Formats: sequence, structure tokens, C-alpha cells
Amino acid sequence: MKNSLFTRKTTFIFLLFQLALFSCSDTTTKTEDTYSRVETILSKMTLEEKAGQMTQVGIPTILVQDGYWD
Repeated sequence: MKNSLFTRKTTFIFLLFQLALFSCSDTTTKTEDTYSRVETILSKMTLEEKAGQMTQVGIPTILVQDGYWD
């Protein structure tokens, strides 16, 4: 019973610490930076590269061989 109470208090304090930590972060600047980076990368990509990213044709699709992925 005593150990259970200690665990609950520790968990509660840990959750409060996380809440305080995340509430202090500035997400606006990070989001704007991310959007500008995405736009820069997309502007450099060709239409074929964009289509390839959307379909995500991977190595398993290309290397279909019996026993290769076993």
C-alpha cells in the first residue's frame, strides 16, 4: 500500500512536470520553419519525384524474389 502511494505521487509529479515543460515551448516558430522548409523542398522536386513520394514504391516491391525477404 505504501509503495503504491509513492508510485502514484511520483507519476503525478512527473505528469505535472511534463505539462509545464510542454506548455512553455514555442510551437509557432517551429511550425512556420517547418512549413517554409517543406515548401522549399517541394519547389525543388520534379513532378515525377512528387508522384514517387506519394506512391512510395519501395525496395520490396522492386525486388520480388522467392525467398529474398524470408
